[in-house]
Amino acid sequence: MKLLSILFFLSLSFHAFAASLYGVELKTANRDQLTSAVKSSGLKNVKGAIKAPFYDQYKSDGAISASSILYLGFESKTQAFAFAEYEFIGLSQNDMLSILELRYGKPKVTKASFVSDQSYTWISGETTIVLYQDWSAYRTRLVYFNSPALQKLKQERGQSMKNLNIVNLMDQAY
Repeated sequence: MKLLSILFFLSLSFHAFAASLYGVELKTANRDQLTSAVKSSGLKNVKGAIKAPFYDQYKSDGAISASSILYLGFESKTQAFAFAEYEFIGLSQNDMLSILELRYGKPKVTKASFVSDQSYTWISGETTIVLYQDWSAYRTRLVYFNSPALQKLKQERGQSMKNLNIVNLMDQAY
């Protein structure tokens, strides 16, 4: 099952260096394109999710082993891709780190107080990719974001985004 998940994740992109999810290049993605591709892959929109016009929430455990949720965020005005965040159960990230290194090369490693607090960052065109451990929630998170679109979204949404992990991550990057 683990090998199947790794092969599936590697197949998500058809561009060697362009960040993409489900065959859609994130640099130019909009809400319609990305949600259509996600739904075509079999992911289901989470029923009863918080109604938020700027992001969608999908149950992702059928797509990537140990993942539970995929959040997709879009700039409100243009519906341009702003962020995607996979939430993984637990703190193990070795398999995911290996997959990302194969796809994007060696990451920039940001060290913290403990070795296990390291975060890994890749830049692919206009997309930043970060793998890190969210110790407070006992989760590993894989985040893709377009900084300009995410900054616009943050300005548009203000306080309604304060509970999303991506906002904290973006604030650390600036």
